[in-house]
Amino acid sequence: MFNISLSKLFLAVSLFPLVSLQLIQENVNYKELRCLVCKETIKQIAAAVEKVDPSKKVPNVFRIDGDGNTGGQEVEFRRSEVFLIELMESVCDKMEDYVKAKHKTTGEIVIFPLTLEGNKMNPIISEVDIIQDPGLNKNIKLYCEEIVETYDEEVINVFKIENDIFVNEFCSVSTSLCQSAGNEKEEL
Repeated sequence: MFNISLSKLFLAVSLFPLVSLQLIQENVNYKELRCLVCKETIKQIAAAVEKVDPSKKVPNVFRIDGDGNTGGQEVEFRRSEVFLIELMESVCDKMEDYVKAKHKTTGEIVIFPLTLEGNKMNPIISEVDIIQDPGLNKNIKLYCEEIVETYDEEVINVFKIENDIFVNEFCSVSTSLCQSAGNEKEEL
């Protein structure tokens, strides 16, 4: 049975015969991959939060007085714990379509989705060499799930407030996942 990512890879090869798609074997550093997955996870969460209308408000149900009543204070739906928890439960599903690759010009290891919204091939595919993965890139989703589960409170606290946080700041300062990866220039 084919993994969806593998079938999309075959689709990419058949749809783009002019694209030089090269599969390479490369040992990817575990810590570097976790850092990349952390950055991508935070980017995906931030993008989903930004898509929600900020004028949509909900009662802050996590504030309950001594009588069991919720406080009258409302919060933006996109910054509510309920929304953020639901978002974190689904964000890693998108990682099933991600692959690891080595950038042809910089040699940098990257992860990216094979397809974009509307089932369009990701144009970055012509700039990279896909790294062969015996696990069919399942570890990208697993790392995402591990990060979301381990750092769920930190993620919620970051996104509960309006905060222009850098991806690397969260992934290096809040989680220490990117300290040894050395690539700390990408912004959210």
